[in-house]
Amino acid sequence: MQRSGQFFASEFRLSFPRWFRVTDISIKYSTISWLVAVSFVWAVVRSSYLDWGSGEFSELDIPLWVRASIFAAFLLPTVALLVQGKWTYWLLGVSGAIGVVPKLPLLPFIQEYAHLVIVLTAISLVVTGPRSRSFRDCGAVKIYVAYLAVCAVSTTLNWFLFQNLWQLKVGLAFLILFGAFAVVLVTTSGAAERREKAFADMLEGAVGGFLAQGLICLVTIPLLFLFQSHEGNDTVFGLAFYERIKSTFPGPVNFGMFLLISVPVALLWMHRNRIRSTLVMLYLQLVPWLVVMSGSRSARIAGAVMLLALLLRREMRWRTVALLPSTIVASYAGFFYNSFPAAIRALFGDQEAATLSFKGHFFDVHDRVGLIAETMGAAPFLSSIGNDLREQSGNWVPWAQWLQTLSKVLNSMFGYGAGVGGYSQSSFPSPHTMFLNALVDTGILGLVLLGLFLAVLAVRLLLKALYAATDADSLTYWLCGLAFFPALLVNIPYVPQIWGFYLTTIILICVVVAGPVAPNGKTGERKFTRLIFGVQRRPTPTT
Repeated sequence: MQRSGQFFASEFRLSFPRWFRVTDISIKYSTISWLVAVSFVWAVVRSSYLDWGSGEFSELDIPLWVRASIFAAFLLPTVALLVQGKWTYWLLGVSGAIGVVPKLPLLPFIQEYAHLVIVLTAISLVVTGPRSRSFRDCGAVKIYVAYLAVCAVSTTLNWFLFQNLWQLKVGLAFLILFGAFAVVLVTTSGAAERREKAFADMLEGAVGGFLAQGLICLVTIPLLFLFQSHEGNDTVFGLAFYERIKSTFPGPVNFGMFLLISVPVALLWMHRNRIRSTLVMLYLQLVPWLVVMSGSRSARIAGAVMLLALLLRREMRWRTVALLPSTIVASYAGFFYNSFPAAIRALFGDQEAATLSFKGHFFDVHDRVGLIAETMGAAPFLSSIGNDLREQSGNWVPWAQWLQTLSKVLNSMFGYGAGVGGYSQSSFPSPHTMFLNALVDTGILGLVLLGLFLAVLAVRLLLKALYAATDADSLTYWLCGLAFFPALLVNIPYVPQIWGFYLTTIILICVVVAGPVAPNGKTGERKFTRLIFGVQRRPTPTT
């Protein structure tokens, strides 16, 4: 892959009157500033209406005109940039860092800004984008298209089986979002030039989003200590979950995993552009503190593994060593606390705050085991949730006994409808793990295809790192693999299928893994020792 251009340094200009010229750099700065400001306003508004998240109201109780106005503030600049054509992938990179948007009637598939950008991008690519549908060299994308087909069959099949309108709406919302997601994957996995532009633009946009989130967090951190008596999901002006920072994301776990993915992506951006950005390095120093403040145990464990993996590559070793002091101090201060303010108070002798430590049960997963057991007890091949689903629909007419047996078999293969297991309104118990959730949603076929999709991405990243033509390309694939690691890991304890930054990360990885594994047909030119330690291969003696 070629090196991308300098961050915020393009020389192109938009078509404005001569007396009003606007360069790319001003467009990018102003767009990110606007999106961050709107997301911050939405967090404050949501928190105000919900009484800091502790009341009995939900987001849908906020007046529609308020939600629609803020949604329009997100929508208008997005459409304006997508119409220009050259901002598509840059916006995709930025979108993963913005967070949630207001929920509107008839748009249940748009819950985060990334969802909005993905849907509009798919429409733009279909209408005005490249017409090539060749993705011969990206088997992972083909697998995902097959998974989407299973989702469609699952949704259709369950409508005929149960005639449940709510179940159909959830399935259609899932198909719209992930159908648009598949369109983006297919379109970007064609020609190498298109993949290169998409990769460079997404990297640039992602780094801009990281820095914007860092700015929001700098404002939020002192507020965490000023407002400690509030309890709820949208405390501290909508930027925290109780005392755990979540910024503009749906929850602290989402935010913690986003932070982990941002580290290798930011390092990759500096590596490809051969620069040392002071702002990015300051952001990387802030990340360990923010991970601890998020309270996510998964993020803290995965972060330790990621640092060790970064130390293995000699090109990243010194930059990683520079992160160790912040990581060590932050981990010591609050590693065993969900609430960072409580950890600080405990360090200063607050006995009540000291009782909030979960040091003795940091790895306790008893609650998750119970959820998994409950889900397995309701799995299609063990029992049926048909009775629960029928209770939600008064129009369901009982079928013959033999058709009930057939429905159980079909549900075992295709699940109970795309997206059903991932929604709290479903009568199916939430498994709190993506793979079991996929079994509920799309059955055995969907689970196999989803697992195969993720596995192929991981294997191709490893092979490309091993067989890259140059050391620079090898490091690119290595860092992309480290960005993919948290996205892959989070499927075990959570259900990230609709997380915005998760989807944009998958798009970035699919762009990277498309194309041949070994350039120019060269295989076996790179060994694992050279990949890790930079050991040069001895030349073959000539005779």
